[in-house]
Amino acid sequence: MGTIGRRSWIMVCFLLASGFACLSGGFALARNHGFSHDLRAKDLEKTHPGAVAYVPTRIEWLTVSLQAALRDYSSLDQSGYLLDITNPDSETVMIFVRYTPDVKRDEMNLAIDTAHKVIKTTAESYGWDRWLKVKEQVERVESSAAIH
Repeated sequence: MGTIGRRSWIMVCFLLASGFACLSGGFALARNHGFSHDLRAKDLEKTHPGAVAYVPTRIEWLTVSLQAALRDYSSLDQSGYLLDITNPDSETVMIFVRYTPDVKRDEMNLAIDTAHKVIKTTAESYGWDRWLKVKEQVERVESSAAIH
């Protein structure tokens, strides 16, 4: 995420939602409290391309949510596999697993089963389970270096 950390991004989102705006590294009050500079979202978009509104599709939202919930970087070092969630098309979530020759297969299989359950539960909670398809792709790699 570069030089700005996750907490800083959360603070930026809070400030933007609260009526603050980021200008040249500093924060300026954007509420209409008698200040001479009333910054609106469209003004901010002109100034900062990164502030342009973006609404994710349902499959993008689901994929990001699932990736955040299921990704475990330590599984590669401890168990020899890495599980990712991707979306190859607009109706499919893919459980993408890469594993090394020394994989702890029982742990990997448990993680895949858990991913299926989490995907099902999450899709049901949004009411998207009727159209969602789930696929798996499991690939062996010769070393953990090939996974990064």
